[in-house]
Amino acid sequence: MKHTKYMKNLILLLIFVHACGKANGQFSIQLFPANDLTLAARDLWNCAVVNSTNGPYRVYLRGTITEQKSGIIYDVISATFDLQPGVTNFNTANNELLKPETVVFSVSSYVNYVTRTNSLPRGEYTFCAYVVDAGQLNVLAEDCFEATVATSTPPMVISPTPGDSICTSYPFFIWSPPQPALSGPDVSYTIQLFEVTPNQTALAAILQNPVWYSESNIPTPIYQYSIVGRSFELNKTYAWYVIAYEGKQAVAQSDVGTFVFKDCNPIDSIEVELTDVPTNVPRFLLHDVAINRSVVVKTPDVHFTYISNFQTGTTLMQIMDDAGLVLHEKVIEVVPGYNYLTAIQSEWNLVPGKHYTLHLLDKAGKISVLKFWYQPESASN
Repeated sequence: MKHTKYMKNLILLLIFVHACGKANGQFSIQLFPANDLTLAARDLWNCAVVNSTNGPYRVYLRGTITEQKSGIIYDVISATFDLQPGVTNFNTANNELLKPETVVFSVSSYVNYVTRTNSLPRGEYTFCAYVVDAGQLNVLAEDCFEATVATSTPPMVISPTPGDSICTSYPFFIWSPPQPALSGPDVSYTIQLFEVTPNQTALAAILQNPVWYSESNIPTPIYQYSIVGRSFELNKTYAWYVIAYEGKQAVAQSDVGTFVFKDCNPIDSIEVELTDVPTNVPRFLLHDVAINRSVVVKTPDVHFTYISNFQTGTTLMQIMDDAGLVLHEKVIEVVPGYNYLTAIQSEWNLVPGKHYTLHLLDKAGKISVLKFWYQPESASN
C-alpha cells in the first residue's frame, strides 16, 4: 500500500508539473514545471485547471506514463470532483479533491524502482494528462510531453576488492553493470588502474597519480588483464575502477577496488576421493576451461564439486546459455580444498532440455567449467 501511494504521488507529480495545458475551448490545464524528474513533497499537486463555463462541472483527472520500449507503465485516475468555474489550483496544501486516486494499471518493476530510488529508471518516456468529463467520459483537455531519463546507478566492483591479493599476472576484473542496464547500441567500459603509494588512500591515488594502465572499448563487465600490459610489482597495491559508456558519452563511474600483488603460496592439493562426497546425489567435478565436454544432469538441482587452491576467499559463480549470455551470477564463499556445492533450480531458473555452462572464477583469475544438458528425470515423466 505504501509503495502504491508513493507511485501515485510520483505519476501525478510528473504529469502535473511538467506539461503545458492544451485547451478544449472551455477547459484547460496549466502545469508548473519542476526542475527534474524526481519526487519532492514541495512539488506535489503544483498545477491549475481552468473551467471557463458558468457553473461547476463534474470531472476527474487521468494520467499515463508510456516508456518507449515497455509501452504503458502507469495509468492512474483521480477521484471525481466538481470543477468550479474559474481557476482551481492544486498544490501540496490543496489536493483533497483528487483523493482517493485509483491505479488502473502499473508495471511492478517500475513501481519498485521508483520506491527504492525516488526517480524513474533510464528510458524515453511520454507523459500525458487528461481532464475527463465524469458523465460522458470524453476528454475535455489534455497534454503530453516527452522526456529522457538518463541516470543509472553506477557499476559496482566485484573482484578484486579491498583486501584481495592477486597471484596471477593476468587477473580478471569483474564488476556489475549499471542498473537499469544500458540499452544503447554502443555500450562499452573503460578500466583504469593506478599504483597506490605507501600512506596513500586508493581515492587519493586515482585523483593524484598518473594512470598506470588503461583499456577502453570493453564490451562486457569482465576483463582479463592484457598480456601486453605493464607487469605488476610484488607487494605493491593497485587501485582500479571502470567507466560505463554509451557511444562516446560517459554514463557512470564505479566505486574503487584495490588489490595487492603477491605470491599467494597456494595450498597443496587435498587428496579426497569423489566417493567421499557427503551426499548420495550424482555430483560432477568442474574441469579446466580448456576441457570441452558436456554431462547430463538428471536431478532437479545441479550438484558439483569445486576445488579451491586458496586458504580463504570468494569465487564468482555464473550460469550461461549457448550464446554466452550470463543468465544468473552470484559471489559465493569457498573453503580450501574440496567444496560440495549446489545450483538450486528454483534460484537459477534452469529450463529442462537446455544446454548450459557453469563458470566459477576464483580471485586468481582461474576459470573452472561444467558444461551440461539439463534433463531432470522428474521433468520427463
